[in-house]
Amino acid sequence: MLNLSLLSLIILLGSIQGSILTLVLFLSKEKGPVRQKYLAWFTLILAYNSIQVFLYTTESPLVIYCPNTFFPVFHIFCLGPLLLLYVVSNTIGVSNFPYSVWKYFIPSIISFLINVIHALLFFTKAFGPSTPQMLWPVFSRILQTEHIILILTFAWFWFQSYSILERWNKINQQDKENPETTNPIIYIWLKRLLFALLTSYGIWAITIFATILFDLTVNLAFPLEISLALLVYWIAFVGNQKIQILQIQKEKINSSILDVLGPSEINTLINKMQQVMEQQKCYLDPELNLSRFAQVTELNSRYISAICNQVLKLGFGEFVNQYRIREAKTRLSDPQYQHLTIAGIALESGFNSIQTFQRVFKQTEGITPREFQNSQPKTLLKT
Repeated sequence: MLNLSLLSLIILLGSIQGSILTLVLFLSKEKGPVRQKYLAWFTLILAYNSIQVFLYTTESPLVIYCPNTFFPVFHIFCLGPLLLLYVVSNTIGVSNFPYSVWKYFIPSIISFLINVIHALLFFTKAFGPSTPQMLWPVFSRILQTEHIILILTFAWFWFQSYSILERWNKINQQDKENPETTNPIIYIWLKRLLFALLTSYGIWAITIFATILFDLTVNLAFPLEISLALLVYWIAFVGNQKIQILQIQKEKINSSILDVLGPSEINTLINKMQQVMEQQKCYLDPELNLSRFAQVTELNSRYISAICNQVLKLGFGEFVNQYRIREAKTRLSDPQYQHLTIAGIALESGFNSIQTFQRVFKQTEGITPREFQNSQPKTLLKT
């Protein structure tokens, strides 16, 4: 029989709410839903962790089926990277993030591999019948070390996320003509989310260090799990609702702008945008943004934004990057540029970093720049 209490019920309801929110986010039909998926994975991990705590604290017989015994924290290592990616995808965009995102999941991968080794040694009894007793002190110490690393790495990801958010907001305060960046809802939502997480992080750090230093029981996890349950409720009923409202507002803004233009006027604007991009090659400017492009084309930035989003079905950055990729492909296949490295070609094509170029090229063409270069006849570039 379950050892239920009010606190355990709150944790259970939080895990259920987190699971529902995760499902809603994964099934979202919003255009460009990548940022929603990052939040979905984040809430899924919180919900899964709450279920684990609920099973342990209520002494449920189902706890024997819980993988937490051998895989206790590897998924928690993903929270920091997912938070950073969620903030980046809502601000500067992942395609403009000049770092490889996969390296941030290396601690999680290492933790998972250690857990696999532990499980294999345990079940195969590699050191004889006393294998479980021999392994426990070793992996107990490893688990304590992992918790400390978790605390430190999450703090780093939090500060990185906050720094990116503040820089993004500061830059966009100077871009008053762009309705997509000056809308304060995203900034307010992300800032509140970060500080809500900071509160849970403080409780988490106290819980971990108190458990390690004073060898306290799992009941100490209740304050942390309660705060996480409340966080999930808040994300579900407040934060996500605001993001949906923002998306509707943006669609209404773009639709209302296009409503005042006829098909011929829209085609004229598209032709001018494409003509300026092709003739003046302003995409070669790595600092090109919506406001600067509006000045070059002498068009209203709202018209450009609406046409990109509603007609071309592209973000402005995607619209620009398609020209940069086309330029890079030309240079990669032209022996005239064989004296340049691929990084050099990326920078001369308008990209501000080789990492961004590699990522956008692979997303667009399905192969890497090097693979594309190798497929071209008589093209030998320096590495």
